[in-house]
Amino acid sequence: MTMSLLASLPIILLLFSLLVLKTTARKAGASAFLASAIIAVSFFGLGSTGLAISVGKGVALAIYVSLIITAAIYLYNIVNDLKAVDVISEHLVHHIQDPFVLFLLLAWLFSSFLQGIAGFGVPVAIVAPILLRLGYDPLMSVAAVLIGHCWSISFGSMGSSLFALSLVTSLAPRNLALWMGVYDMAALVFTGAAVAWLYGGWKSLRNGWRYILLGSTGVSAFMFVVISLDLTSLIGLISTIFGMVVFVGYYKFRNSSTPSQVPTNKMSFAEAILPYALIVVASVGLQFVPYRISILSFNFPAYETALGFSASAAKGFAAISLLRHPAPIILMCGGISLLYYRQRGLWDSKRFLPVVRATFDKCIPTFISLVFLVSTATIMMGSGMTERIAQGVASMTGSFYPLFAPFIGILGAFITGSNTNSNVIFGSFQKTIAETMQVNPVAMSGVQSIGGSVGCAVGPTQVLLGTSSVGLQGKESDVYKILVTKVLLLGLILGILNIVILRLI
Repeated sequence: MTMSLLASLPIILLLFSLLVLKTTARKAGASAFLASAIIAVSFFGLGSTGLAISVGKGVALAIYVSLIITAAIYLYNIVNDLKAVDVISEHLVHHIQDPFVLFLLLAWLFSSFLQGIAGFGVPVAIVAPILLRLGYDPLMSVAAVLIGHCWSISFGSMGSSLFALSLVTSLAPRNLALWMGVYDMAALVFTGAAVAWLYGGWKSLRNGWRYILLGSTGVSAFMFVVISLDLTSLIGLISTIFGMVVFVGYYKFRNSSTPSQVPTNKMSFAEAILPYALIVVASVGLQFVPYRISILSFNFPAYETALGFSASAAKGFAAISLLRHPAPIILMCGGISLLYYRQRGLWDSKRFLPVVRATFDKCIPTFISLVFLVSTATIMMGSGMTERIAQGVASMTGSFYPLFAPFIGILGAFITGSNTNSNVIFGSFQKTIAETMQVNPVAMSGVQSIGGSVGCAVGPTQVLLGTSSVGLQGKESDVYKILVTKVLLLGLILGILNIVILRLI
């Protein structure tokens, strides 16, 4: 128990710094990084080699994530410079005039649609700035997108989290997807309600409950249809499209008197969304290209701590593929769009360098913060600290463990910033616990993944990406104040549902 508490100290320090001291993510991350390094070396037997490898992995992952942030902010700066965001905003308002309904659609379902394609922080990096330009509060926008799309993460990124869980548990993807879908229905409704609550409390919940229930029904129904067809890599993408169709269709049904006058601009709506449309098409199409062209990757050797915890060798770690990593795809689509805009006389090449400078001015501080935060995670994973925390929770809770199972997923995603990594670390652990308790291991593994989805809403890298995208660097503590209670409440709901399900089957 003492070792579990020691292992938890970097997380406690990080949360204390962000929520109580209200420090910036960079300062909080630096404190947690130092604490994790000292504890790992002093109490968990992590040698200098293991420490260097763990920090190296942290830097590699920080590069991986920072490239996404940089590419997304660069694209937004270009689109903003072209006034394309204004065109998009005018057309969205033209079709959905109710500010609340538009906010709910973008923060809850449209962001989830983007998660179905790309993930890796792309939804918050794209949708939060759009909400900002539509006139919504930046802090509310970031928090709403983070909590709004988290339900979709387990089925997003073309099923990467699901396949990772299947690999580490040796459970069939389709069986896992079925149980994940059951738990995800609760998360889907809750996240829609959370977005409505963020917008206007009880009043917005009363006004929005029909949209939330209909959207959730549309998504859930098609989710199970896609699962039954065994199209596991497309669950998130297809089900969210259907949910948006139901959502918008209901709005049109209730509001048939939409003004006929369409906004007139030098740039058409199709031209304004061109970069984003290209990203959608490229992200989907490139999933079916069998070739992988690696631009950058890292190889790390295996090592073992003095306490016997072993970390296997990592080959091609944090690999950046030309056809799979979001950053090259965003940059390529942005480049094609710029060529088109220049030919149309909409883009002045003299604006290129100022856009690049503005992008790097915003992203360099973010990269430094990421190095500290992600290195904290890799040190904890590479020293056995993360595993010890999970073991401590399991031993403390005993027969009540199913109630706490989602929180293991949340913890893994919070530490690593990734649902996939949370599943890799804790998927097999959750299955073993279920088998020991003689309950359904597929259901327990399913709640692990949905818990990991929810935890991504408060993952430091995701929060940092969100604040950076709307110019709120240093305000991460404000985002945590909004989201932590909601994430914990959803974790509790999933835990109660898990107990009920495991007793019924």
